[in-house]
Formats: sequence, structure tokens, C-alpha cells
Amino acid sequence: MKLLLLIALIAATEAFNYTLVVHTHPDAEHARSKGKFYLSAINYHGDLVDFGRFTDSPREAGDTTIYNLSSEVDLGRIGCFTIRTKSKDKWLFGKACISSETDAGFCYENGDDMFISRDTAVDGDNGVLAMLMCAPPLTKAEVKEMGL
Repeated sequence: MKLLLLIALIAATEAFNYTLVVHTHPDAEHARSKGKFYLSAINYHGDLVDFGRFTDSPREAGDTTIYNLSSEVDLGRIGCFTIRTKSKDKWLFGKACISSETDAGFCYENGDDMFISRDTAVDGDNGVLAMLMCAPPLTKAEVKEMGL
């Protein structure tokens, strides 16, 4: 009986779908990676969803990879997302886009060609441990509409 109740509760839990699309940089020398990378997102009310590890296979130069993720939390309008690593295997992506079933989301262009890597040494990968990517600023009307 308890098992049936648990199964019913799990089935009743609504999951919200999120999509991360990442375009790995086309420069073959610096783009490919087998490292493990992690994703989190935050909304304009300060709510955060930690999706955990989202990479599941090596990324090659020029790849476009779609990651389908879910959470019990609907962030509504996504304000920022973070990609972070615990890996010394650097990754260079050119563009990353996040969206959900309730938000069209936004894209971030890595115009500075920043590597994500645990090796932050200047004479090493010269990477960053994490990258925070935020949506363009809201208009006054959007701020008012969202009750911020």
C-alpha cells in the first residue's frame, strides 16, 4: 500500500522541460572535450534550479548538441544560467541557448572565446571554473509586468 502511494505521488509530480542548445566552437584544436560539465539556471525572483551534470558524451569541434533537462520547478522567465566544471579537460563553446516550455529563453555568444576548465593557470588552459550567462536587460514594462 505504501509503495502504491509513493508511486502515485511520484506520478503526480509535474516536471517542467528545459532545453540547452550548445554550439561547440569550430576550432578543432581547442573545442573538443570529454569533460563533465554542470548546469544551473536562475529566474528574476532568485529561484535557482541545479540540473547537475548535463554532458553525456564527448563534444567535437563544430558540434551542435541539444540537452533535454527537466525539473519539478518552473522558473518562468529565465534570467541567467551557469555552466561549470570539475574537469581539467577544457571546453570552448561558441554559443549556448537555454529555454523552457514556459519561456522562449535567450542565447549567449562566447565572443571572448573563454574556455571552461578547472585549469585556470595562465600557463595552462587559462580557463574559468564557471561562466554566468544572463539575458539582456528587461524593459521597465517587463519589470512591472513581472511584479519585480
